[in-house]
Amino acid sequence: MSLFFQKALLIGGVVFTVSSWSACVEKSKANLRKGPGVRYKKSWLVSKYMPFREVSKKGAWRKVIDVDGEDHWVHRSLITKSMSCVVVKSYFAYLRSGPGEKFSKTSTALAEKYTPFKKVGETTYWVQVEDSLKQRHWIFRKHLWEPTKTVHTSF
Repeated sequence: MSLFFQKALLIGGVVFTVSSWSACVEKSKANLRKGPGVRYKKSWLVSKYMPFREVSKKGAWRKVIDVDGEDHWVHRSLITKSMSCVVVKSYFAYLRSGPGEKFSKTSTALAEKYTPFKKVGETTYWVQVEDSLKQRHWIFRKHLWEPTKTVHTSF
């Protein structure tokens, strides 16, 4: 039986319940699995900064949802909640030196679908990211997926 993360917060008579959290891969690589344990088949090998929505846990394993809405299990030692991460959801995204099309493309020029990044800044329409080599770029927000907390309210 998996446990569902829920934390309740009472503010002014309104109860806010957080039922999922964003998490990022913090190791260079992480095996995702079909179930909570190494005996389960590997479902995906992902790189550092791959983001997920964490929705439940079973022991040391965390059930996560990816950019495509598919669920996987990952060991808690491979992920962190201490940073924000994003992943390219379009077929590709241009990497720019600043937040706008007037800025030049960086030397890398573009990132393909499923390329993960650490989020380091943002404007309304652009997100500043850092890759695994510590290079910084700007990407138009509509090309990225960023997991967010799911919050339910009740009165």
